[in-house]
Amino acid sequence: MSQWDIDVYGVSLVLSDLSDQLGVDGGGFMSTIDSTSDGVDMALSNVKSPPVESALSDFLGHFTTETDAMFTRTLSCLQGVNEATLAYNEGQEEMAAEAQRQAGTTENLDMNPPPPHGRPPLTESGAFEPTQPQTGVDDNMFILIDPETIPYPLTDIWSLNYAAETLRTGGENLADEAEDMRATWLTLQAHYSAPETGTLFPKMNPVASRGESIESDLRTVAGALEDLTEAVRTARRSLNSLRLQAQSFRNRHEDKKVWWLTKDDETDEWALLENKRIKDEVNAAWSTFNEAENDCATRISSLTGGPAYSSPDQAGGTDVIYGLPTDAGEGEPPTLRENFL
Repeated sequence: MSQWDIDVYGVSLVLSDLSDQLGVDGGGFMSTIDSTSDGVDMALSNVKSPPVESALSDFLGHFTTETDAMFTRTLSCLQGVNEATLAYNEGQEEMAAEAQRQAGTTENLDMNPPPPHGRPPLTESGAFEPTQPQTGVDDNMFILIDPETIPYPLTDIWSLNYAAETLRTGGENLADEAEDMRATWLTLQAHYSAPETGTLFPKMNPVASRGESIESDLRTVAGALEDLTEAVRTARRSLNSLRLQAQSFRNRHEDKKVWWLTKDDETDEWALLENKRIKDEVNAAWSTFNEAENDCATRISSLTGGPAYSSPDQAGGTDVIYGLPTDAGEGEPPTLRENFL
C-alpha cells in the first residue's frame, strides 16, 4: 500500500489547471455547456413543430442532467484532492483520507441549485410558447377551397441550421474538453501518492465517458434537425405552388352560386374535381411533412427513452399521435359524367 507523499506545490499547479479547464471562475467547460445549451434553446424557439418541440424539451432536461453531472463530479474531484492535500500538509492523514474518499462523490460539495443554464426559451410573458398544431384542409369537395386554410411550415430554417451546427460543434468540444480534464487529472500521479489512489485516479473516467455519450447524442439531434430543414424546404415549395393554384381557382369561382356545376375555364376540368384535386394535393404534401416532423421528433426522443411519434394510421400502443394519416389525399378521385351534372 502506498504511503502518504504529496508534492503540495505540484498538486496545486495541476488543480489550478483543472479549475481553469472546468471554468470555476468562468469560461472553460462551463462556458461550453452554456453555449451548447443555447443551441438547444435556439432550436426549440425556431423549429415551430409541436412534436419536435416536445422531444427537444425532454432532451434539454437530459442534456442539463448529464452536463451538470460532469461538472459536479469534476468539481468534487478537484475539491477532494485539494482538501486532502491541505489536511496532509497539516499532518492530518485521517482527514486527508476522508477528503480523498469523497472526491468525485459530490458529498464534499454544497449542492445549492446549479446555475440556470439549459432553460427553455422565454417569451415576453416569461413562459415558453409552444407552437399550435396545424391541420390539413377540409376534404369536402363541395366546399370551395380557401387558400388561407392551407397549412405552412413556420420553421426558421436559417436559425435551425445554425442551432444544429452549434449542437454538433458543442458536442465535439464537450467531449474534447472532458477528455482534456481527465488527462490533466491523471497528471496528479506524478505529485500525489497515498493509500487507495488506485480508486482515486480513475474517478474522472465517467466524465470522459459521459462526454463521448453527449457528443453522440448532440450529433444525432443535429442530424435530425438538418433533415427536418430539408423537409421544410420541400413542403414549402409544394404548398406555395398549391396556395397560388387555390387562390387563382377561388378567384374564378367564388362569385358563382353553383360553382361546382361548371367546368373550369383554365383546366377544362369540372370545378368540383379541380377543387378536390387541389385539396388532396395539399393534404398529401402536409402529411408528408408531418411524417418528417414525427421522424425528427422520434430520433430525438429515443435519446431520452421517450415515446415515438407517429401518424394516426401508423401509431402503436405507446406512440404519440400527430399529424395527418400517411395516405391523406391519396384516395381515388371520383368520376363525374357530364350528363350527371
